[in-house]
Amino acid sequence: MKEVKSTVFVVLFVLLKEEGGDDDMTGEYIARVVDYAQISYFPFNPKIYYVWKGSGFLTVAYYIFNALQIQTYLPMVSYLSFILWLYCLMGIILLIILDILYVGYSFSRKKFTFMWPLQILRSVASFVVTVLYLDFVETLLYIAWC
Repeated sequence: MKEVKSTVFVVLFVLLKEEGGDDDMTGEYIARVVDYAQISYFPFNPKIYYVWKGSGFLTVAYYIFNALQIQTYLPMVSYLSFILWLYCLMGIILLIILDILYVGYSFSRKKFTFMWPLQILRSVASFVVTVLYLDFVETLLYIAWC
């Protein structure tokens, strides 16, 4: 158990370790802005929109935030499209888990034959937990809402 804990710690440490200058931060800034915009959407949810009873700017903000959410488009797609999107989503999650297991195994053996799985894990993990997180959660919860 102690070896598993130390391997997880090393993988997380390497993922969080900053490698790059200010040039690499542009993507991070964009991801943070998109993440903040998605979090700012919650007061404009269609289920509580009429509570505000606002007009003007609130209506414009509601339509803008509503256009950016995947929840708006899911009821309009066909069943086959939804199933394909769901399988793609599950495939992405499975590939990330397999990549985590490979990187952890490589760290436990202290032998990396390729560095690209670690680089992909670093970039994909940061993108998934910022930009795609709410979309993934909404898609998976949409199954329960049906």
